[in-house]
Amino acid sequence: MYSKGTTGTITNDGKIEGIDQTIGIYGNTSTVLGNTSSITVGDSGVGLYSSTGDITVNPGAKIKLLKGGTGTTPQTVQQEYL
Repeated sequence: MYSKGTTGTITNDGKIEGIDQTIGIYGNTSTVLGNTSSITVGDSGVGLYSSTGDITVNPGAKIKLLKGGTGTTPQTVQQEYL
């Protein structure tokens, strides 16, 4: 997900999956991860970035950073937050 403007809110209640060197959400506005939100990215990936730093992570939201991917499907979990 990407936000070009500087107003509004990015809200994710779904599933975002990326391979190595991808960004799950990149925003210039406030960002909200709902309780069913799930973001997974591979090696050298960024799960969530906000230039404003205004991020809300609700209980149940998951961000996974995977290591050891093949370039298309990461294989092992390195870190899991929340």
